[in-house]
Amino acid sequence: MGYADLKNDVVFRKVFGQHPRVLAGLLNDLLDRSGEHAIVEIEYLSPEQVPLAMGRKLSILDVRCREKGGSVFIVEMQLLPVTAFLNRVVYNACKAYVGTLERGKPYHELTDVVAVSICDFVLWPDAERDGAGQMRVPLVSRWSITCSWSFPSSEITSRDRRTSGGQRCSRTRRIWSRATSRMRR
Repeated sequence: MGYADLKNDVVFRKVFGQHPRVLAGLLNDLLDRSGEHAIVEIEYLSPEQVPLAMGRKLSILDVRCREKGGSVFIVEMQLLPVTAFLNRVVYNACKAYVGTLERGKPYHELTDVVAVSICDFVLWPDAERDGAGQMRVPLVSRWSITCSWSFPSSEITSRDRRTSGGQRCSRTRRIWSRATSRMRR
């Protein structure tokens, strides 16, 4: 008797989407969680992330769940490298993050979202190991997307500030003044 391949989407969803202890074990192993940080209880959420506005993209995930502490996990099995795979991961994680805050709730109630992608292909090549003819080691990467986002901020005050060199910090006020004068035209 043979076993079903866990890399198959249907089998993956069946096993990890319906057996919380198995999923918790997988997540604990992949994310090195143990002791008080171990995931012990999981609540399954709908794998469909319905768009907030009509005409926007519907996302259907392999498994989406929440742990007892409130963190949301998106678990995806990806067999083949597809164009913009990492963009899709970030997009789905962002949708899940936005979905953790209910209408009228304060922003500090947003909860963590962890997007776990299990890939059956090389996501980040290791030229050094390949060049040395060394065997590849299964890789669990943890990467942050904050560096790919930009949040330019400008503080507009009614008083001039001075830099440590004594110069006035009026550039922001000049930019703001130009922008508001354009609006009046």
